[in-house]
Amino acid sequence: MSPEFMANMYQPFSRQTDSRVNSIQGTGLGLAITKQMVDLMEGTIDCQSEQGKGTTFTVILDLPIADRQREDMVLDPMDVLIVDDDEILLDTAVDTLESLGVKADHAGSGMEALGMITHRHQAGRDYSVVILDWKMPDLDGIETIRRIRTEAGVNTPILLVSAYDWSDIEDMAKEAGADGFVSKPLFRSKLYEKINTLLGTEAKSVEPENDYSELEGMNILIAEDNDINWEIISAMLGMFGITTERAENGRICVEKMRQAEEGSYALIFMDIQMPEMNGLEATRNIRALDDPWASSIPIIAMTADAFSENVTECLQAGMNGHIAKPIDIKLVIKEIRRIREEKRS
Repeated sequence: MSPEFMANMYQPFSRQTDSRVNSIQGTGLGLAITKQMVDLMEGTIDCQSEQGKGTTFTVILDLPIADRQREDMVLDPMDVLIVDDDEILLDTAVDTLESLGVKADHAGSGMEALGMITHRHQAGRDYSVVILDWKMPDLDGIETIRRIRTEAGVNTPILLVSAYDWSDIEDMAKEAGADGFVSKPLFRSKLYEKINTLLGTEAKSVEPENDYSELEGMNILIAEDNDINWEIISAMLGMFGITTERAENGRICVEKMRQAEEGSYALIFMDIQMPEMNGLEATRNIRALDDPWASSIPIIAMTADAFSENVTECLQAGMNGHIAKPIDIKLVIKEIRRIREEKRS
């Protein structure tokens, strides 16, 4: 780049005048946006450029080391009651709680919850935890808690749920008998932490393994027509000792599988939108091959379409799983490990 252009290259709509780039569509916003992002992250961006030779950009950012994430959050076996007048929230909350390993009942009102809690108490089967919404018609969360404590005589730990700031009602809720508070939306990790804190139980989450040695030496076939997408997933997998081979479209992927020796690939990551032959058609062709090994190789879809009907279409074509774009390497590794475990079993 010329010194004259470099003096203003971070200004919006600035583009270097060059016969090689004039034919390429662009707005001249890329560098301006990049500079603003670097500034927002309190970093620096430096550029060294010489016409006819090339350009090097160097971005320096101070980033904190990420906390290790819990991958497997499991609570002790218990019965939990979730109470809310929002049916959609009830359904999602029940699914979330059951994914934590507990049995979840639900009630759509304070009066219904009071009846269920009383019945369980009389049968000597109290709930381990009650999660109760504050804003409900007829009988709100605080009044429901008060009646649970006084009429039913139940000492079950109760979490009061709210999408609002509860500082104004905290004292009143505690006086009624609330043991804790949790805000909406009810994320899985939040419920896990709150219930553990409420019951005084030790978190049993399993930290992700740093040992990926079992993945080293795997060879994976990747059907991807986009050069950048191919380079990204190939580089990511390479960090785990996984080798990759590319098929630029579905037709090439089918041909590679037709000619491959048994065991050449551990599995296939298959893009859906490709020229000549898309991923769905390629998968159907692979499943129809005469070679039992080739026709049964695990195939994982890669697509930006994450709607349920798209996932169903992939599975109906004969695929074994689905990963949404943009690619999350944690999910990729999780899928690879799932496939390996299924093959062993």
